[in-house]
Amino acid sequence: MTNIKTSILILTDPDIPETSRRDGEQLERSKEGTIKEGRQVERKRKHESDTGKYNDDDNLENYKKKTKTTREGSSARPDDTKEAQETTLSPGDFIFHAVLGEGNFGKVLLASNRRTKKTVAVKIMAKKILLDGGRDSTLTERRVLELAAGCPFLVKGYGTFQTTSNLYFVMEHLGGGDLDTFLRRHKRMEMNIIIFFMAELVCGLEYLHKNGVIHRDLKPANILLDAVGHLKISDFGLALEGMFGKKTAREYAGTSGYIAPEMEKGRRYNAGVDWWALGIILERMSKRAIHRRDPCAANPMLPDTLNHPECLVSDILATLLWKRPSRRLRAAASIRSHLFFQSIDWKELEAGMVDPPFTSSTVSTPRDRNM
Repeated sequence: MTNIKTSILILTDPDIPETSRRDGEQLERSKEGTIKEGRQVERKRKHESDTGKYNDDDNLENYKKKTKTTREGSSARPDDTKEAQETTLSPGDFIFHAVLGEGNFGKVLLASNRRTKKTVAVKIMAKKILLDGGRDSTLTERRVLELAAGCPFLVKGYGTFQTTSNLYFVMEHLGGGDLDTFLRRHKRMEMNIIIFFMAELVCGLEYLHKNGVIHRDLKPANILLDAVGHLKISDFGLALEGMFGKKTAREYAGTSGYIAPEMEKGRRYNAGVDWWALGIILERMSKRAIHRRDPCAANPMLPDTLNHPECLVSDILATLLWKRPSRRLRAAASIRSHLFFQSIDWKELEAGMVDPPFTSSTVSTPRDRNM
């Protein structure tokens, strides 16, 4: 695969017109010229400092501030890697390999850092979206990506930077694809896999809600798998911040099929919309559950039979899909204690001590591979 040496504007992508590529080349040459001029000024400063012109420390610091204009602005989390703390970033720091996805606000590309060789995902958005009403959502996404560093079930950001035309979000890359693709590929699933996926999603949602964030677009396409099989919630472009206590919102957002009834009807809503979406996701996964027998009908007089996960799917679905948001939220507050999750050790799960109950070779049955 050809390595891309400059910005997204000159990627060898068929949907990028030739004029945009030439503009990108001109922008890159202009940037390189600015950097070269900055280096020349720095050498001149060093020479003058050696000759005594800048012996005064205060004057030297002021001079440094004036000449610190050779690269594009950027920002990163204080707790990020040493690289993110000590250096600014630019498109030239990355090799872009392929387009991972596209949306209304831009593209997500697979990239690798030239110096560290680390593989990342880079979301690139045109700055013109700020003029089209996308400023607030862009800033929200940036803040939530930073917040996500505290939860292993959310995709975290490594840093942000900008060029004259684009905004760049550098995020962790997960090699397992998205849950939507996973479900399309695997028509049948063991119930323990469904329970595991649901438990990790519960942890991710609880962390967001605890910090006053509503995702508002939870769906399989926005849930990613790492190379091992753990899930992480991604794409916070429609997230809403500051949703603490009884605060509600009214703006319509999300994807058809996953939107809660209260939002569909134009009523005020809260974090309950995320739990509704989780219920829809469980409903989709449960249709793929492998039923080797019907434990609910086998012997309904046995207490253990009624506690079988396959019997409890409908009960937890009813819990998550209450049409009344207040009842849905009350049920979600104690969701960890639901018998559907009786096999989950929540402390070990959150500590990363629980391995996914599957490998790529055990998810599908032989019949699935021929479908």
